Amino acid sequence: NLKNHGNFIIQSGLKQIKSVCLPLSGKLLVTSDFGVRFHPILKRESLHTGIDLKADNEIVHAIASGIIVRADYDARSGNFVVINHGIGIESIYCHLSKFLNKPGAIVLAGDELGVSGETGRQWGRICILQLKKTENT
Repeated sequence: NLKNHGNFIIQSGLKQIKSVCLPLSGKLLVTSDFGVRFHPILKRESLHTGIDLKADNEIVHAIASGIIVRADYDARSGNFVVINHGIGIESIYCHLSKFLNKPGAIVLAGDELGVSGETGRQWGRICILQLKKTENT
């Protein structure tokens, strides 16, 4: 019997492999949904292209297997990691305080990517998770 704490697990030969995983351990609290919202910093309505998860210096995990194609900084997202999952989807993790993996690394669902923080344009201790369709399917 396999225990499942928010992770879906596949039996593969003798090895168990997680196919998907939650981005944070423990209870998830969504502080802002995907969609049009009143932006707390810009003070106007804008499209929010991810979900904000409350995170106070927590380890951020890959939600699925893939290759880290970018670990960088920009003024809006702060420190962020992008994983290409090879199926036409990328996952993006924003506002990290620290990177725990580098571009080119192959990661499995549940692997550590970074530590949540308060970098970039945000107003609290959060990790933004975004999913993006890519051209290569």
